[in-house]
Amino acid sequence: MPRVPIIAALRTAVLLPLVMVGCVACLAAKPSDTRSSSMPSKVDSPMHDATTPPSPSDRTGEIAPETIVKRLLEFIRATQSVREMERGRFWTALALPPQVLSDRQYFGEEEGYQSFSQEIADTRWSYTVSFSENSNDGGSRSARLSFEHPENRNQNTDIDLGSICGVDIEAFRKDMKAAGFSEMRQEPSQFEYESKGVSSFGFRRNGILVDVVAQREAAQPEAKRKHLCVLGVEVRAFSDSPADGASH
Repeated sequence: MPRVPIIAALRTAVLLPLVMVGCVACLAAKPSDTRSSSMPSKVDSPMHDATTPPSPSDRTGEIAPETIVKRLLEFIRATQSVREMERGRFWTALALPPQVLSDRQYFGEEEGYQSFSQEIADTRWSYTVSFSENSNDGGSRSARLSFEHPENRNQNTDIDLGSICGVDIEAFRKDMKAAGFSEMRQEPSQFEYESKGVSSFGFRRNGILVDVVAQREAAQPEAKRKHLCVLGVEVRAFSDSPADGASH
């Protein structure tokens, strides 16, 4: 199954809800009455091997949105080169999936792709983290995090992101710059920004590119309208030199 870039997928969820009916590969939010049934089956995870040990503190617990973003940031900080963009390192850094899954936790796996999803307690939000390896594309690899809500469409401009906004874009940007990443801000279209406050950001270091989609916390009050929350992150390994290319 082809995977689409997270920037394009999240923008599609915001701007083109009608097109999403037939798009099963996009990272858009699931309808509220089918969200749980559309998630992967909850059975013993094949991701538990010598390279991906679960964290003892999370063997029976759920992982808060703020925690999952911070663990992803730690993985990004520690990935100093293309060759370090590895599946085992990713799952170890995120301490996922837990050894014992709760009723709100799921995993998925297919050739070249592994994912872990969790519904966030007492909300309609969920998140998915995943790692992809494409042997048909020079060994390209990407890691993703996306927050999803069944009503996060462009016609619902009142969606509230407060429950997933433990790490906002300013904290994320500060962390990236402290780790030596250069920023490449991508200006949003007027419609995207005015309807949902959606903005895109890019960070780059040593063959690693990080794309971030942020969305305003809420339509009101003004302080929340100006506060941008991290909605999705994609980390990609790319090559500018023969040395980097060999490391794939």
